Amino acid sequence: MVDMKGRHRETNARLAAEHNAAITRLETKIEAWQESIAGMKATFRETIATPETKETASITRFEAKMQASLDASTETIARMETQRRETMDKIETMHSENIAELEAKVQASLDVNAETIARIESRHSETIARMEARDTVRITMVETEMEAQLTETIAGLDAFHTAGLSRLESKSPYR
Repeated sequence: MVDMKGRHRETNARLAAEHNAAITRLETKIEAWQESIAGMKATFRETIATPETKETASITRFEAKMQASLDASTETIARMETQRRETMDKIETMHSENIAELEAKVQASLDVNAETIARIESRHSETIARMEARDTVRITMVETEMEAQLTETIAGLDAFHTAGLSRLESKSPYR
């Protein structure tokens, strides 16, 4: 029986060693599984977190792009407003210059017209003066002729009258 006890102890020791080895192997496997599960959990967490991170990063990039676009648009609008003001100033300057140029041309034209009118009036006055002088000469000539004819006619009538009176007197019984 002693032998049995020894064998039993050996068997128990061997079984205990095998059991311990199996437990160690199981613990190693469990540790490996735990590491694997922890890795899977981390991967899963990353997978879950990554879309949020990617989405957040995507949103952040989109917001940055939108802000950059907004800034560029604001700069473009400011530049366009500056260009518009410069263009309006140029147009106003050109408009003022054109108006001044047109006013100068109109004034020059008015001056030329005034000179032309003055020349025409002067010529007209000269023509009227010449015509009046001619008319005065003609009137004087006509008056002189008419006076001469009238004087002649009066003298003729006077002579005729005197002759008629002389004849009447010579034929008159009262004489």
